[in-house]
Amino acid sequence: MEYSAVSTIWVLLGAALVFFMQAGFAMVETGFTRAKNAGNIIMKNLMDFSLGTPIFWLLGFGLMFGSGKFIGSYSGIASPENYAGVSPDGVPFWAFMIFQTVFCATAATIVSGAMAERTKFSSYLIYSAVISAVVYPIEAHWIWGGGWLSDLGFHDFAGSTAVHMTGGVAALVGAKILGASLLVSLFLDLRSLIIGKIYSAKDLAFFDRGRQFPNLIVTNINSSVGAVLFPKMSQEQDNKERIKQTCRNSIRFSSFVMMPLMLG
Repeated sequence: MEYSAVSTIWVLLGAALVFFMQAGFAMVETGFTRAKNAGNIIMKNLMDFSLGTPIFWLLGFGLMFGSGKFIGSYSGIASPENYAGVSPDGVPFWAFMIFQTVFCATAATIVSGAMAERTKFSSYLIYSAVISAVVYPIEAHWIWGGGWLSDLGFHDFAGSTAVHMTGGVAALVGAKILGASLLVSLFLDLRSLIIGKIYSAKDLAFFDRGRQFPNLIVTNINSSVGAVLFPKMSQEQDNKERIKQTCRNSIRFSSFVMMPLMLG
């Protein structure tokens, strides 16, 4: 098979930028937690990728890209021999493999911020293993692996369903079980929050499998409009609270706009 240098570089560039969202999430979450828990939240963002990568290689990839409408038929660990023809034309299998791995890691890492300061480190590792091995691969198979949603003509816009909704639902369930954080209104590190927001919003443009350039424009516009139009400003808010509201609404507006678009 002949490989396309341009296609391969594009896929690897998209993978690198989506992987960089790990840093974005880590910094955003650090900005919303107490200084004494900064190391813990950063380690969670590191370990969900470190643990999820071999698990996705050993099991998750097969469940995601094996044949079948509900669960992919497992044919062994991820390799060109076991899953021939899975990667797009002109793209090496291993480039496609790392590209899919970073999506799995992003779905896993979304949860850490919703349960920050209220989850044991060992419990979080168990969750990361389960979502990387079973939860993400099965639901992503429905959309990107030839499953039943794909047969219905469903198109996932920028990972809104396969990645973000999956991580968001898991985060909601975890937060419901643990209860609200008593420190939700504290805001201790403006630099981490702002830099993390920039990383997350801009790297989000390279979702939708790194193949549709217009998504970069749409995502950039969405996050910018959300920051400008929707923060709830008042005279009672101090500067820290205004910055917090601006960053929150920028990310929220990007997500809300993507939801109807992904159904189109």
